Amino acid sequence: MSSEIIVRQYGHTSDTEKIQVDDSPLMNVGERYLLFLKRSDDKQFFYISGGPDGQLVVKESKVYSLSQLYKDDKIIDLKIDGEPIDNITAKLKKEQ
Repeated sequence: MSSEIIVRQYGHTSDTEKIQVDDSPLMNVGERYLLFLKRSDDKQFFYISGGPDGQLVVKESKVYSLSQLYKDDKIIDLKIDGEPIDNITAKLKKEQ
């Protein structure tokens, strides 16, 4: 089993420009994320499911919604602001 997956997002970056969907900032290399993913129909990659609610940022074992980190953007999401990741994962396990 491979430990590497491909996650696609709308938008792109280059040396001269960055294009992204307003409520879905592009992920940054080296940052940690808690992602809710859906496999593509051809099973070659994954994409983020649930819009901005499907892409949460993890900093120092705490989880943040995009709206809490990108305050200038008009992102409508769950408004999670520093919830310990253990609490989030415990809630997810409970819902299974």
